[in-house]
Amino acid sequence: MARDLSGQRVLITGASSGIGRCLAQQAAAAGTRVALVSRTAEKLNELAAQVAPATEVLVIPADVTSDADRRHLLDVTTRIRALDGVLETESFPYLELWKQLYDWGTGGRETPKGNRAEAR
Repeated sequence: MARDLSGQRVLITGASSGIGRCLAQQAAAAGTRVALVSRTAEKLNELAAQVAPATEVLVIPADVTSDADRRHLLDVTTRIRALDGVLETESFPYLELWKQLYDWGTGGRETPKGNRAEAR
């Protein structure tokens, strides 16, 4: 089943290389607005230049293992005011951050299964 991602806002971790980079390229080609996250700003900027003609791109250099960078990531997503999805492609053991991003993105609404993300 194909899904139309045109216009959706998606944050992709590990976007500077490998699977994350490939997902970012494919998402951008599908018209998805992408927020690219990785420790390597230079590689993110290269990727952003490559996909920018197809979509809106936000580069967020961040190390998800760093508390300060995770807080920065939450601040940035709050400022952009919308996030339709998160694709994590690296070791992302920070469930609290994911919960906060998810809860923020759903506006605290119930999910289809009736579950609610708990941000602490």
